[in-house]
Amino acid sequence: SGRFGVTGGGSFTLDRPNTQLGGLSVQGGSQVNAQRDEYLGASGSSILLDQGRLNLLNGFMAATPGVFNRPLEIGPGHGAIDTGNNSLAYTGGSISGSGVLSFIGTPFTLGSDLTLNGVWNSTLEVPVTLTLKGNGRISGDLRVLGALSPGNSPGVLTVDGSVANTAGSTFNLEIDGPGTGVGAGNHDRLVLTGAGSTYTAGGTLNLMLRGISGEASNTYQPGLGQGFQFITAPGGILGSYATVSLPAEGLLPGTRMDLIFGSTSLTAYVISRKDAKYRN
Repeated sequence: SGRFGVTGGGSFTLDRPNTQLGGLSVQGGSQVNAQRDEYLGASGSSILLDQGRLNLLNGFMAATPGVFNRPLEIGPGHGAIDTGNNSLAYTGGSISGSGVLSFIGTPFTLGSDLTLNGVWNSTLEVPVTLTLKGNGRISGDLRVLGALSPGNSPGVLTVDGSVANTAGSTFNLEIDGPGTGVGAGNHDRLVLTGAGSTYTAGGTLNLMLRGISGEASNTYQPGLGQGFQFITAPGGILGSYATVSLPAEGLLPGTRMDLIFGSTSLTAYVISRKDAKYRN
């Protein structure tokens, strides 16, 4: 039921099934080579990379063809996956840890919803029907065809690049308070870094004050004039949302929410119902 560990440097080739429920750890400058998914641990078990590298050999035999279905934990020593000549969709659901996950060869694509609480060192696209959430960081551009939900209800997603919400996509903005951290009393934020990083609005913006999962209180009622800056993009704000879905519950009587498109930020404000619908 434990975890099979490789440490101490050097290269180690797995050549037989591993039934450890704890999966595999690769640490201390080590590399592990594998031809088949079943060599990495019990089906669906996790992999820890901490100053470690996983090499998926050419013709890697996944448990389900075309997918890599294992949660990943990346330690402070960072980790890398060499995908070889394999094109794999990631369905592990979770990437966590304080380290950076890098790719050698073609990066994984997304094949399921992803909770990113670590660092993904590549560009990323969220396909239609899938959702990206978490308090992690993407070191590359992000293109959203599905749904983007920063944080773990609520929280902050950081992108070292540009972000585009394409037509038909959704941005879920959960508001549980004026705070800019994570959990109850805070609101979701998307923070872009880099002088040229731009955010392109498109699709639907979904504003939520109730029905927030995770650590939210679901009791917050913002006062008139309260603002929530939820996107910052040093390179500028582009485009516009085709639809803005306003909160069905949680507002004080006589109030509604409006958007302010700044040159480098997007802010949701609570205004009087008699005021204009949207302002730029």
